[in-house]
Amino acid sequence: MSDGRLAALIPAPARAALLCLIAGYVDAIGYLDYAHVFAANMTGNTVLLSISVAQGEWPRVVTYALTLAAFLVGALAAEGFKRARVRPTLPLLLSGVPLIAVCVLDLQDNWALATLALGMGLQGGAVARFADVNVQTVVITGTMLKLAEAAVYRVFPARSAQPLIPAGALSVFWLTWLSYAAGAALSLAAKELGLLKLLLPLVVLMPVAFSEAQRD
Repeated sequence: MSDGRLAALIPAPARAALLCLIAGYVDAIGYLDYAHVFAANMTGNTVLLSISVAQGEWPRVVTYALTLAAFLVGALAAEGFKRARVRPTLPLLLSGVPLIAVCVLDLQDNWALATLALGMGLQGGAVARFADVNVQTVVITGTMLKLAEAAVYRVFPARSAQPLIPAGALSVFWLTWLSYAAGAALSLAAKELGLLKLLLPLVVLMPVAFSEAQRD
């Protein structure tokens, strides 16, 4: 199947939702399997890092700091690809490599968390615009704020010649929020697979990444 046909089969809202599904899935695995630390939610990790510093829990400080640093490295790498005008396909595919590494190498504790966070940073930085809608695929707080903005705009449209909120944005925000939650739930359903559950997101990630090669 050509990239063009694949992009047609996976339209922009679906790509955003599927990437959120992956992020929710990996975030839940990080929290449940690796010391209750998030692999994608850096807002939560920043708060927990500060609490750990204040309480003098230095092993926890190291864990949160490494996770945050790894995510930032992934995001910086994704931005570097953008600056080099590389299509999102490459960084998205690379964001799946950490999942393979944790599974194959059976990484544990801080190493596993840092590796997963690196992948989430790559994914989040690779693409954040789907058609005319900006959506961050590794966090939900911003999406909820945009959802509220779009909902109010739907009820009370701005008096402007050009719409401030793209048509269909509200449904995209709802879809991505629900997909993130669904991904977290799916991680529990895949628990019996052991480390192999880390490979399941690749089934979704690869077609999404290749569809980005000729995105709209």
